[in-house]
Amino acid sequence: MASLKLRHGIPILQRGNGELQFGSDPVHGLVLKGLTDGEISYLLWLGRRTNRYQIERHQRCLQITDARVAELLQQLSDAGLMDSPTSHRNRPYTAEETLCSRLDGSQEGFRCRKEKHVLVVGADRLGALVASLLGTAGIGNISVKTRKENERISAAELFPFSSSSFGKKRSGAIVTTCQQYSPKINYYSVAQCDLVIMISYGAFSTVDLKLMGLQHIPHLAVSLSDLGATVGPLVQPGATPCTHCVDLHRTDHDSSWPRLQQQLISWGRNPPPGVLDAASLSLIAGVILRYATDYLDGRHLIPLGSLSYVPYYPADTTTTQVQPHPRCSCQAL
Repeated sequence: MASLKLRHGIPILQRGNGELQFGSDPVHGLVLKGLTDGEISYLLWLGRRTNRYQIERHQRCLQITDARVAELLQQLSDAGLMDSPTSHRNRPYTAEETLCSRLDGSQEGFRCRKEKHVLVVGADRLGALVASLLGTAGIGNISVKTRKENERISAAELFPFSSSSFGKKRSGAIVTTCQQYSPKINYYSVAQCDLVIMISYGAFSTVDLKLMGLQHIPHLAVSLSDLGATVGPLVQPGATPCTHCVDLHRTDHDSSWPRLQQQLISWGRNPPPGVLDAASLSLIAGVILRYATDYLDGRHLIPLGSLSYVPYYPADTTTTQVQPHPRCSCQAL
């Protein structure tokens, strides 16, 4: 039985001249043309999420044939705008559910999130914010690992920590912060990870990332510099280019890169606490979350092997596709 409910959160806009627009997005909005006044009235009723009996009675009053209704509903369904016919909800959709429905035409990817395991390594301010956002997005099992277990929160890095976190151990403060946003989420160690997010300063942590590859663990590399951040590539070992490919390509363009890389890794072990301003912190965390949820949902609108550079100012993110390097053995893992 076809659904008679539009997905939650979709505005219906009257364009005039027998046209209705579903959704306000200029790229993804659907426009139905050549509609009669009765058909427009019927479709507007769908947007009110009334019960099936009321909608069918309204159809009969407007004298719209079943065949025409089926045609209109099929167009809406093909655009991913109709709710599941088996959906019996007693609560409104969350923003996460609404977006997944619009992108995928179903919520299968979102429903699987509660079974996913994600580990965030390098969990300082950025890592804590990413872990909190992952919990808010519905990821069911999240672990965090700090650079130094006994390191304490300084006054220069309060957000997203609370003022009461000042002077406390970083590992405990991160768990407390994350549980404030999503108290039902497990923030402790997990045996098997679906994704590891590796956050480093200066340059990719080559030893840790190589270990991820050898253990065949999917991982997303994030590297922070003094004026920008590199997010990606998201590596699926044995199937996609790895961070070593990135380093080899960079060496091809700058023969001094291996020497610089080692110095940056050393610098990144004790970076200054105030590396990220508030705007950059929020922007980079959002890009990381988009990479992670796109992969975990199985959507792959962001191709595996993509790499995004996010400057701290202005906010004009650029994304490139990493190619396997002929001198790297990652494809043979």
